[in-house]
Amino acid sequence: MPQLNSRDGFTLLEVVIAVSIFAVGMLAIATLQLTSITGNSGARSVTEATTLGQEQAEKLLSLPYDHPVLSSGSHRLDRYNCSYTWEVTEDDPLPGTKSIRLDVIMKSGGRSKHLRIIVTKADLI
Repeated sequence: MPQLNSRDGFTLLEVVIAVSIFAVGMLAIATLQLTSITGNSGARSVTEATTLGQEQAEKLLSLPYDHPVLSSGSHRLDRYNCSYTWEVTEDDPLPGTKSIRLDVIMKSGGRSKHLRIIVTKADLI
């Protein structure tokens, strides 16, 4: 008859090593998750700034060529959590056109995102 005194199982050292490896793996996953959340938040801010900037650029382009907002020089508008600054240069790049350089600064969560959009408006008669 076989003897039943064999001790099959895990030693305390094996359990400690396994738990340590598991903990290191979980810490790596938690770090990855935190990095992913931070990256997604930053991407969201950039997307919002781009969308708001493009919206403002389209509003400027929809105005008549001789509108006071499109006069030569610098202009500023603060709306919501964004600051819009645009500079209009006449006859640039061609005669009968205006170059509009729009800078958008979006403040979100104590940080700010800066975006520059350059568009050209032609004097179409």
